[in-house]
Amino acid sequence: MKYERRGSLRQVYLDTNVLVMGILKKNSNSRIVLDMVNERKIRAVISDYSMEELKAVLRRLLPKADADRRCYFFMKAVSLNPFFKIINYAQHKSKKEKYESLIVEKDLPHLVIAAEEKVEAIIAKDRHFTNQNLVKTVTPKQFLEDMGMRTSNSDL
Repeated sequence: MKYERRGSLRQVYLDTNVLVMGILKKNSNSRIVLDMVNERKIRAVISDYSMEELKAVLRRLLPKADADRRCYFFMKAVSLNPFFKIINYAQHKSKKEKYESLIVEKDLPHLVIAAEEKVEAIIAKDRHFTNQNLVKTVTPKQFLEDMGMRTSNSDL
């Protein structure tokens, strides 16, 4: 399925697992998606909730100092890039009841933000998102294939 343009660029929501894989694996489809944002080919919406999850996941996978360093540099790069839109979950939290029956609790903030920000798709490796029909959900590989781009076999 091809994506409709919103304004001049496509706008997608990036789940935390895409951020983690993109940071940790240079030759992954998730990294290609992050590179697309850096190259101003797409706009990405992420949440402050994702930033907290990112920090926690990296601290589980890496030594604390390395995790904190990578998280710091990623957050700094995101904050300086106008093609990344960081949404404070508190802005939309009052609408969470509308979406609670569609997804597991831990992923609710992501779905709320994606739906309320009217993104074209959620890019995620998490199967919980595929159980809802509100916002189209694709893996990084599916997104790249739909965009007609080369993919990596490093991740889905």
